[in-house]
Amino acid sequence: MNLSPDYLLPAYIAGETLRANYAYYVFSITSQVSPSLVVCISEGLKFLLAFVFLFYSEDRLNSLWEKIENGKPLEILQYAIPAALYLANNLIYFNVLPFTSPELLQLFVLTKFPATAVLHHFWIRKQSNVYVWSALSALCVGLLIFNSPSRDISNGWLIAVVAGVAMACSSALANIFTETLTKSASFWESQFWLYTWGVILSISSYPLATVMGGVRADHQPSTVSENSISSSIILSILTAAVGMNVAGLLRKRDSLTKLVGTLLSFITIAISQFLFFPELHGPTPGWTVLGGCVILVSTAYYDVYKDGEEVPPYILLQSEEGSKGQSPSRASSPKALLSYAMSKFKTNGFSHGRQPRTLKSALVASLLALKPSFIKSTRDIGLASPRKQHPTSYLDGMRGIAALWVMGYHISLDWFPEALRPWDGRTQPWIVQLPWLRLLIDGRAMVAVFFVVSGFSISYKPLKLIRNNDIVGYSDAVTSFIFRRYLRLFLPILIVSFFIMLIAHLRLVGEGFGSDVPLMPLISDQFLDWWYEFRRFASPFKAVGIKHLWDDTFPYDRNLWTIPYEFRGSMIIYLVIISTANFSSFVRLVVIGSLAAYTLYIYAWDLFIFLSGTALAEIHLILARKSSRSPRPNLEPYKHLFSKHSSSFWAKCRPIVMKVFWFANFLFATFLLGMPDMELNGSSPGYTTLWSWTPSQYLNLDYDIYRFWQAVGAVYLVAVIDQAKFLQPLFTNSVSQYFGKISYAFYMVHGTVLKTWGWNMGQKIMNLTGRDTEWGYAIGGALIYFSSLVLVVWIADVVTRFVDEQCVWFGKWLYDALCNGKK
Repeated sequence: MNLSPDYLLPAYIAGETLRANYAYYVFSITSQVSPSLVVCISEGLKFLLAFVFLFYSEDRLNSLWEKIENGKPLEILQYAIPAALYLANNLIYFNVLPFTSPELLQLFVLTKFPATAVLHHFWIRKQSNVYVWSALSALCVGLLIFNSPSRDISNGWLIAVVAGVAMACSSALANIFTETLTKSASFWESQFWLYTWGVILSISSYPLATVMGGVRADHQPSTVSENSISSSIILSILTAAVGMNVAGLLRKRDSLTKLVGTLLSFITIAISQFLFFPELHGPTPGWTVLGGCVILVSTAYYDVYKDGEEVPPYILLQSEEGSKGQSPSRASSPKALLSYAMSKFKTNGFSHGRQPRTLKSALVASLLALKPSFIKSTRDIGLASPRKQHPTSYLDGMRGIAALWVMGYHISLDWFPEALRPWDGRTQPWIVQLPWLRLLIDGRAMVAVFFVVSGFSISYKPLKLIRNNDIVGYSDAVTSFIFRRYLRLFLPILIVSFFIMLIAHLRLVGEGFGSDVPLMPLISDQFLDWWYEFRRFASPFKAVGIKHLWDDTFPYDRNLWTIPYEFRGSMIIYLVIISTANFSSFVRLVVIGSLAAYTLYIYAWDLFIFLSGTALAEIHLILARKSSRSPRPNLEPYKHLFSKHSSSFWAKCRPIVMKVFWFANFLFATFLLGMPDMELNGSSPGYTTLWSWTPSQYLNLDYDIYRFWQAVGAVYLVAVIDQAKFLQPLFTNSVSQYFGKISYAFYMVHGTVLKTWGWNMGQKIMNLTGRDTEWGYAIGGALIYFSSLVLVVWIADVVTRFVDEQCVWFGKWLYDALCNGKK
């Protein structure tokens, strides 16, 4: 085989596409063509071709006779392993097919693609590149989406799993053995022995496969037409040609290159069948297209790194002004500011500030940019600086965990709505309905946590500057914040919701909670409707009422109803801070506390939470300064009043007592935070008494009465965590901090993912696990949650880097540009 390796892969993709389409056409129009017969003829053709080339080679058949005469049966029998594995595949398939569905069995058989790669990386060439394994993981997801069943096929799913995995493993082993044997001897000699055993085993399995095929054999006509004979011969020739191409590919390259070609032909076959044979199949669903795109991207990503090649050269990006990436001053020209802004975008866009030099490296960098930021290679270790911890870092972690639980709540609304009812022990009791556990699925309380964390965070810096008498810094911080706050909240939503609009127009939105997205027949009408709704939603001057939260929100993602309240609360907080800037800390705390109590009294629970966050920030600063300045009391004059043993005992017990005290407060705060909507059920142990203590002005309302206790519980919780340092690691660990970093993007995209992937693929997952049994339904729900979580985290990570952080930077740049020349 003297063909250049560069032509083998394109030739394989083209040949496999042609062969598969011709087979698709032949088997769809006639039942007279036997697949087993085609395999026998193609193996015979390849055997004859190998024999002819070997006969006219330099040593003719000497090497064959030498192995036979020297009595080396093991060297000959080893070539039977791939054929035997393929035969075992066929036997397993025909045996289990009557007990399960073909669609379900095929879904698990497709795991042969990642299985081949895994075996190759563990057996032939060790692979430790994290990009390769992430690409294989994405490939599995793409195959699942592309081949997901559209009907309930849960019957015999356990048999399908076992048989499909067994067939996938045997197919992967056959590929590895074929590659090894093809490279172990001269090309035509190895092919001769491989095809010899292929002919022997295919002929021996032909009658068995025909008998086990059952139904198809019973319906074959007694006479065979000339058309079916010619179709069988043509298909056999095409199959043999593709097989010889595969042999050359394995000889010149390896089974991984064949794997890439097979996956790419997977896409070209689907596209060509859609174009040339539309009458042979129904309409192509959007999820098939999405799955094909995932397969295409992950295959390209895998092909770049599978051979362990070095990443193409990069250059480190630096800003035009300032050394080591320092931002230019306000006195810089607008051109310099704009240049620096674009430099920052490229620095964040590519991997830790490395800009590609060539087109190929740019394509690789584009693929790298799509990987989650927590997946790092050895090249990134020295470039990524760890995130610094500060005294209020736990607030970021609380924000991230709250976003995670909000997603769990929205999944529960779609799949487990009964679990949101209060526990009564009688009507469909769920263990997650119990106090504390219900926080895992009831994300309504997390909205209150969002608000108090936001109030604390945005108040902390200006209050700290006030206490330090830094009037210039305080003025600059307040004016910058007020100017940038609107852009910070609504500009990322503008960008993300544009893609939500496109997804809705493609009819990819399912039927779950909050899926009432307006659909227009024309994309222009859809765009105008989206723009109108966004302008109405994002107007900073519209009246925001706390009653009936869903009535006047953004229809393209109703989960974003909190953002206008976030903007209003932020503006009121800064108005209060500006108004009380000249007050003493005690007076300012009294004023803010009085305003918070009044807003809670008039049912403005959102403003109560924001103002309480400001009060907590003030208390934090007061206690921090007090602890840093107050000397420890001198107890030496009173030493005679205390015995040595009692003082040492108290010194040992005090930390334990304080931890028990704060932990008890933590439990009570989370208990309040988990207050259910008692209007759904009048009795729930533990919460019934609290509900009776609700202020009358809340009980007289007919909506969201539980918000009172959730608001109190959220403020209580943050106050406890702020003082209980031993509890803060729950929110300062790397996982919580990562979720805090992507929390805003997570909040923006999770609703759309749940309405598209979560609902549509959830139906398919439930078809696999079954809906009739509690265990089947619970397993299906768990798979929906974790698969959706992976997708949401991935998308949120990308959106954080390319949308959210860039919008934050744009707000800063715009403010600095407008302040240019102020002095």
